[in-house]
Amino acid sequence: MLPTSTPAPLPPVPTSTATPLPPPTVTAFPTATPGGEVLEVPVEEVVEEALEEEPAAEELEEEEEEQPPEPTKMPEPTPEPTSQRFGVPDDVDLGEKIFKGDFFQGWPEIEDDDSHVYLANGEYNFEVGHRVVRFVATTALDLRDMYAQVEAMPQTCPEGAGYGLYYRYQDEDNHYVLNVSCRNRITAHARVNGVLQSEPLLDEALPASIDAASYGPHLIGVMAKGNSVVVYYDGEEIGSFSDSTHRRGDIAIYAAGYGVDVFEIAFDNLEVWEVSE
Repeated sequence: MLPTSTPAPLPPVPTSTATPLPPPTVTAFPTATPGGEVLEVPVEEVVEEALEEEPAAEELEEEEEEQPPEPTKMPEPTPEPTSQRFGVPDDVDLGEKIFKGDFFQGWPEIEDDDSHVYLANGEYNFEVGHRVVRFVATTALDLRDMYAQVEAMPQTCPEGAGYGLYYRYQDEDNHYVLNVSCRNRITAHARVNGVLQSEPLLDEALPASIDAASYGPHLIGVMAKGNSVVVYYDGEEIGSFSDSTHRRGDIAIYAAGYGVDVFEIAFDNLEVWEVSE
């Protein structure tokens, strides 16, 4: 089961050891942002209304004889689509950026009967089936105090599925799990010696204005300083807690499927900064 209040979190499924990544880069990989205007009525109705309102050619000639020509109007600029991307939360005091993953190349790909993890268009795509967990760690970090964030874009988000980050990841049996549920909840658990602790360290509903199952992009963030942890989603602080189970470790992204439908999600722009305690 997934690390949510209902149902319980899924146990990890062993995966092949991630291949070493290339040196971190701070060059961002551009991705498209959804946006633009949507017509409230079918296009055919809009065209018909325009034809009905168009005057006949004879009427136009009369109007031209009676009225002087109007001055030419400059075309109005087309409004830019609004962006849903979020920056680092304002209350996070960042130090040096120590990792940037744009998912263009160098990350391991997985394909088996239950999952498909692959790179495409500068994004890291996860497709996972029922009760299947797939995760990939950077293999380049061993941190205590840090702020990490990643963009997540669910394509399909079946009820009961979830996605997020592993942080202070030591191995597949020892780490923290930060899970965003398609039911609009965020939970955090510690996994110790392969056992996911039943009592959540954090269990909070997302604000009503946020839909974790929508395409987004959504921004998942976690700041760990000593034993204190603050969790962010789409630039908003969701909750905080204190725990000393794991002292340091790596960062991983993960997706966990649940239900009949395949869970599909893409990740982009994994970034990690140092922070001072």
